[in-house]
Amino acid sequence: MQTKAKSNSVVTTQLLENGHLQITVLGAGKLDFDPAKAHEDCRKRAEVHGWIQRLSDRAAKPRDTETGRPATPQDKYDAIAELVAHYMSGTGDWSMSGQGGGGKSITVEAIARLRGVDYATAEEFVAKYASAKRKMPDGTEMSFGGDTKAALAFLRDGKRVQEAIAAIRAERAPKAKVDADEALEELGEE
Repeated sequence: MQTKAKSNSVVTTQLLENGHLQITVLGAGKLDFDPAKAHEDCRKRAEVHGWIQRLSDRAAKPRDTETGRPATPQDKYDAIAELVAHYMSGTGDWSMSGQGGGGKSITVEAIARLRGVDYATAEEFVAKYASAKRKMPDGTEMSFGGDTKAALAFLRDGKRVQEAIAAIRAERAPKAKVDADEALEELGEE
């Protein structure tokens, strides 16, 4: 079984080869969870919850970069339908080929901007960072276990990355058809 880690700045989870989940709370300790020991009803509910989450996440489409408009309900429906068809084909592949996480990451874009590199190079930086082990101030070791999503979530909390993301979003915001400052000047005029 493949080992993966998911993390935020305090909690790290890792799927172990024996099927257990290891949950580490930084500065507090580790927990071992064996899903096989959970009641069958709980395991079934967890599976359904996972499918609901996975399929619903597929509807999280980015705004149109040209118009700034959000994805339409039909866009969301089509994205979910595509993923449903993928899984119902009987494939063992969790991700659809060539789909990755569903588009470019605004966090990677922000990192690319801050580092002065292209998107692909920034992705490489993040992958390397996600795989590295580092010592924490309290002496414990921290690693994202190669999980780039977890590393991106951590990096996204940084002030500089947040500022770069805000700048990218501002650049992509739809342009107003009416100048609000001009409209303000019109208030009170007859």
